[in-house]
Amino acid sequence: MAFENHFDNKIRFLVIHQDVTKKPTTIQKYKGINLRSIYSWIEKTEQNINILERQKGQGGPPEIADDLKENIARAARRKPHRSSTRKLGNQYKVAKTTVNKILTEKEFKCTLSKVITRLTKN
Repeated sequence: MAFENHFDNKIRFLVIHQDVTKKPTTIQKYKGINLRSIYSWIEKTEQNINILERQKGQGGPPEIADDLKENIARAARRKPHRSSTRKLGNQYKVAKTTVNKILTEKEFKCTLSKVITRLTKN
C-alpha cells in the first residue's frame, strides 16, 4: 500500500526548508514547485509573514451577485440619459469598469441619448 500525502505546496516548503534545511533549487527539483515562488516564500518567512494565510489583494476579484447586476441594468434602463458608469458605480459601490462590463454583458449600447425639449405656446 503506497502512502500518498495531500499537503499544500506551502506546507511542504515549510517542512523541507525550515526543518530539513534544503536549498531552494533542491526543493524545486524534488517537489516541482516554481523557484520564484520558493524564493518569495523564503523572503516572507524571514519577515515573519504567515505564508499560509491569504493576504489582502491575493486571489481573483470578488464575484458580483446576479441581483446587483440586475439592479444596475434596471437603473440604466429607467433613466438612460442620467446613467453613466461613474454614477452607477458610486451608487452601487462598484468600480466604473465593473459597471461597464455588466452593461455590455446585458447588451447595452454606448450611444448618446437624444434630449427632446418640448415647445410651449406663449
